[in-house]
Amino acid sequence: MIAELETIVVLRAEGSPIRVLREGDAPALASLMTPQVAARLASWQAPCSSRDVAARIAYMQDAAAHGRGYGLAVVEPHDMAIPCGWVSAEIPRGESNYAMLTYWIGEQYQGLGLMRRAAPRAMAEFFKVLRVPELRAAVQPDNVRSISLLESLGFSRVSAGQIWCSARQRHESCFYYGLRQA
Repeated sequence: MIAELETIVVLRAEGSPIRVLREGDAPALASLMTPQVAARLASWQAPCSSRDVAARIAYMQDAAAHGRGYGLAVVEPHDMAIPCGWVSAEIPRGESNYAMLTYWIGEQYQGLGLMRRAAPRAMAEFFKVLRVPELRAAVQPDNVRSISLLESLGFSRVSAGQIWCSARQRHESCFYYGLRQA
């Protein structure tokens, strides 16, 4: 709990619209998971229940406790209690050289620049906590907004490939982007 409070204080002081995930975020995050948002994600489905999101939050908290992942809520800049989206990184099984990013913003908060403001601090946290030399993201080839975000953050395209989308039970084409720690 003290580490969580320290993280919240640091992030608030830096003006980043992020904070650690809390179990109480589940209902708000579930309500933001619309079919349009889920369509861009490999493992999230819509509709999504509060119980589903609470399980994801618990999973990320366990991953953080074991140094395998870390999750943050993207929040309303003027009220850090209101989640607007999600950003997390997880080291895939058998890997130690990179962590995969997952990020999304609820539809009503898209276009406000929240992820552009949240991502630099979130990435710094992921590098620090997970101690990996690289962050990677998989993006659908037609997701121009996400590609623009990644490139603005310094990511570059590593390869084209396929990613398993458990939400749709199929492989889908993607571009893999990577960013090495400076």
